[in-house]
Amino acid sequence: IEYEPMSASVTEHAMTFLAKRLRQRYPDAIIILVNVWTLHQFFHLPSSKSLRRYVLDNTDMMKPGNPTIPQGALKQVLGKTKASDWKFEDFNSNFIMSRVAQAVDAVVLTLEAPVMTDPIAAMLNVEQMYLTDMSHFSTVG
Repeated sequence: IEYEPMSASVTEHAMTFLAKRLRQRYPDAIIILVNVWTLHQFFHLPSSKSLRRYVLDNTDMMKPGNPTIPQGALKQVLGKTKASDWKFEDFNSNFIMSRVAQAVDAVVLTLEAPVMTDPIAAMLNVEQMYLTDMSHFSTVG
């Protein structure tokens, strides 16, 4: 279940419900909740656009009718910006995960947020972990 910050109470309820069903079905299992961040959490400050929207709007590598980001487009677009242009919104609160974990005796693993001293390097370093939608994990991720 993906965490949607706009509907935190619904997400918490759904995650708790699922975790309780897993615990009931597998009482001795180790349940691990994974709290991750994605490239969607980077925002281009001058344009007020998300990273994905900014890349889609500023690359010359797009193919007509194809909404996915082509290989190399992220590097191309980021090369035209500077580090201070980017902000990371850390809206993956461990609060919900912790409450769900406590309800079913689960463990929370959290992917550390990127180091923001060089956000461009941080984005390029994790690019291969995600599919071209910048949200879902690739086989590498």
